[in-house]
Amino acid sequence: MYTAVEINKTDRAKLIEDLPKLTFGTLPDGWVTRAHHVTLNMGEPNLMLNPKIKEKDEIEMIIGGVLINWNVGIVALTVHDMCYRYKRNEQCHRVHVNSVNPHPHITMFHNIQTKPKQTNDLLKVSAARHWEGISGRLITGRVKVLGQEKFLEPLEPSEDLVALQKAFDVLGNDDEEESEERKS
Repeated sequence: MYTAVEINKTDRAKLIEDLPKLTFGTLPDGWVTRAHHVTLNMGEPNLMLNPKIKEKDEIEMIIGGVLINWNVGIVALTVHDMCYRYKRNEQCHRVHVNSVNPHPHITMFHNIQTKPKQTNDLLKVSAARHWEGISGRLITGRVKVLGQEKFLEPLEPSEDLVALQKAFDVLGNDDEEESEERKS
């Protein structure tokens, strides 16, 4: 379980559409789309880290740069600034939102062999680049406690991947049938 800013659906869809067009073109077959959240901390919301925010608060984020590493198999966006705005006594207040990650980011895409958390390690040794049309973009999301939900969305799987999945499905069904026959 972890606390994160889950990106709103409209901004997420626009980032997924725009990022390839403005940067690298087309992803290789078999890559996975994430573009889901910015991690704040592990567990429930950490009031020491972010004393003013709570679950469901809307957070504004500004995209800082783009990190693309084909060798590792990751495409990510760094988040330059996260803030929470609220009104009290007719005055608008702005509160900075902190993350335990030294480089808050959104893992946009990764290949099947790469784990999204590898973005943390990559950002320790590689700088994200400013990219016209992406850097400086304002996006929003809501604070949410997330579990181990699956949110993988394969990007147009290749014919090989589809055939492999069908083969696994057939093998899985055969094993279940054999298991049932042994029980009888």
